[in-house]
Amino acid sequence: MSKILTYFATLLIFAGMLNAQITITSSDFESQLQLGTEVQSFWDSTRTSINIGSTGEFNVDFSDLVPQAEFTTLSIPVAGSEYASEYPGAEYCSYYEGTFEGVFSKTWVYTSIEGDYFLHGTATEANTNQGDVQATTKYTPNRSFYQLPFTMGSTWNYTGEQEVATVAAGFPFVVTSDLESVNTVDGYGTMKMPDGRTVECLRVKVVETLSTEIIPGFPTVSTSVRYEFLAKTGDMVAVSAADENQPDNGTIQIVSVDWAYGDGTSDVEPTEIVAVDYSLKQNYPNPFNPSTVIEFSIPKSADVELKVYNILGKEVATLVNEFLPSGSYKADFNADNLPSGIYIASIKAEGFTKSIKMTLLK
Repeated sequence: MSKILTYFATLLIFAGMLNAQITITSSDFESQLQLGTEVQSFWDSTRTSINIGSTGEFNVDFSDLVPQAEFTTLSIPVAGSEYASEYPGAEYCSYYEGTFEGVFSKTWVYTSIEGDYFLHGTATEANTNQGDVQATTKYTPNRSFYQLPFTMGSTWNYTGEQEVATVAAGFPFVVTSDLESVNTVDGYGTMKMPDGRTVECLRVKVVETLSTEIIPGFPTVSTSVRYEFLAKTGDMVAVSAADENQPDNGTIQIVSVDWAYGDGTSDVEPTEIVAVDYSLKQNYPNPFNPSTVIEFSIPKSADVELKVYNILGKEVATLVNEFLPSGSYKADFNADNLPSGIYIASIKAEGFTKSIKMTLLK
């Protein structure tokens, strides 16, 4: 009898392990890249350590992550995007604009799914204290970021060239590096997200080696390690290790951690993200047609008024006019019945006032 019980116990354990193993496919990525899809991403570089679970089966808890910064990316058409000509063959473009640590920037990420998930490159424009900066990153060949489909035990490598072209203060310069990436799906199980949900996931260990010769014959070689926890829902947590010597199990020292919620949504209420100051962010997309999103934050409960005016100062919409708890919020502005032109969004809250310009193009 004991042998039979042991046999069935083994079957149950094995079945549980099989259920925990998932396969991530191209359709899982495509669902996150459809036009108009918004994905909330969060980032924290103040945390110095985190538990990354283990190789094989694991259960990790990321529910105590606190965002230092929040980003919302929007999937936009490749055609017509500012850098489309730089990345021929790209099928998808994810766009972000906003202010972080006092620097306003715009970023475009160009990708495609052709069996594998390929990263063609990125483009960024930033307004810094030292002047405007423009930078593009390209990969030759296009970087195979994820080999699809993948499951526990999958591996894939990439070897290619990374070119970073920068224009700063009017001066252009280009840095070309050899890039090698080794990717191993070394774990599976569950992760608890900061919004409290628990999802099944795979862990991908990514080891990147970058070799750069700024001075010919004297290459600078750097190696970085990243652990990515990916779910079929699009939920993701990425941990950047402090160095390549960190262990693959348990608590490790880290540089930063970022995470995103799947399906373009999060169950976190706006007040879950603690606002440290009053703010009114630039709307996105901008220019827009016919709708756009305006984000704002208040550090304490207050009566908030958010209105939109035309260039002549005539009010055309009241988006918010109510008492709100402290937190970060989003307001949708639909200008379907308005003509093309410049519009002003203005916020008032507890003595704080700020306005932004928005461009409607039809």
